[in-house]
Amino acid sequence: MKLITVFTLIASLLLSGCMSKKASFDQGTFEFVNTQAKDCVEKLSELAAENNEPYTFSFAYYVSSTSVPMINSQYTQSKKIGIPYFISPSRDNNHPGSAWRVCMSRHRALDPNILLPEYQESE
Repeated sequence: MKLITVFTLIASLLLSGCMSKKASFDQGTFEFVNTQAKDCVEKLSELAAENNEPYTFSFAYYVSSTSVPMINSQYTQSKKIGIPYFISPSRDNNHPGSAWRVCMSRHRALDPNILLPEYQESE
């Protein structure tokens, strides 16, 4: 009888533990990327304004996905948050956002979770 009770208790704890696990968002990585994106937008907009160059503020997305195992499948939760993005035709050399991407690379913040906006390139 004790063996059945112990087995049932362990099985129910394992099952409830698997089902109650919450998907987590890596707040630290997002904060770092967001801070660097703000810094790049600020620096690039100051340079463009000093030279009277046209520029546009926009946004990219930081996407984080977490998969949680369920009984016979997986549940994937995605979180998509906007981060500052900068476009300046004169600084981007006809590749929208390239100056921003270079700045983010220098800050080591060009994370693979960043989803960049799609723009038509000028010819």
